[in-house]
Amino acid sequence: MTRLATPLTIAAAVLLLLAVAAADRATGASVFTLPYLLPVLLAARAGRTAAVVIALGCGAAAALGQAPFAAWPAVSDAAVLLAFALMAPVAGPGPAQGGLVDREGLLTALREERERVRRHRRVFTMACVVLSGKGGDDRRRVLRVAAALAERLRITDVQAHLGASDLVLLLPETDAQQLLPFLEALRQRATEAVADPGIQVRLGAVTFRTAPADAEEALARIEGVLHRVRMSGGGGIAHEVFGS
Repeated sequence: MTRLATPLTIAAAVLLLLAVAAADRATGASVFTLPYLLPVLLAARAGRTAAVVIALGCGAAAALGQAPFAAWPAVSDAAVLLAFALMAPVAGPGPAQGGLVDREGLLTALREERERVRRHRRVFTMACVVLSGKGGDDRRRVLRVAAALAERLRITDVQAHLGASDLVLLLPETDAQQLLPFLEALRQRATEAVADPGIQVRLGAVTFRTAPADAEEALARIEGVLHRVRMSGGGGIAHEVFGS
């Protein structure tokens, strides 16, 4: 799974929705059935917004399967689907959609990711987002930026708040090829959330192609990049690759 996983997941959810809707129309079922929950659950892996959009699509498809003028069953089906989308598990302990984790939470996630990388020879990236300028350490602004970034993250991504104005992201299954366009999109999103021309959004990243010695080493490497990003005056993206 790579950064392409999110659009592919959404596409799969749409195809599943169409398949369920076609089966519903073909059978002429008049009672809401569980299959419409499947596309919503699949879309939830790409984020809350995707789940809600697919839920609305499922509600519309379910309504088309109802008898003419059967408004209440259609509304009821749509309401159940929407409620399911809002409660679907798009985040487990630690991922950004469920809230920011602290340093210990990040280390816990790193230990799990390191072990997965060691066993299966996978890749992951850690990225940092630094708000530089007067007011960049305002907690409300940082949390607003974190919420904006969370909308672009997957269920497997983890977002941590380290320091007054520093956010660190753990991005499993993300190699350098997918990273830079994704970080540019995050920078744009963060800049929009900051809404202050006096604050600059700076980014850095470390891509781990082999497992670090431990979680603490991985965290130390991204903190080193974070420090250089904070001290730099440019607007580029500092990127390192660990391993081969």
